[in-house]
Amino acid sequence: MLPRYHVAVFVHGCFWHGHDCNRAQRPRTNTEYWGPKIQGNILRDQRNADLLQQANWDVFTVRECTLERDTESLVDRLASLRNAVEQPE
Repeated sequence: MLPRYHVAVFVHGCFWHGHDCNRAQRPRTNTEYWGPKIQGNILRDQRNADLLQQANWDVFTVRECTLERDTESLVDRLASLRNAVEQPE
């Protein structure tokens, strides 16, 4: 969190936050636990982002897979973050 700039940065692990990528394959066993657990994480993430945005915060989420494989996308996201911090509304 960057309170001075009203910016929140989240770094989400793909598995735990239910991202739709190869790293986030859900377990085939104990599905009655994992399904609701991961769905609850997704709902909580969205609720938190919504609350922050309603309070006029910028929310940036970086996914684990982006950190590992998609450096171009990561650079773009960081540039967006830098622009938000340098030019607050």
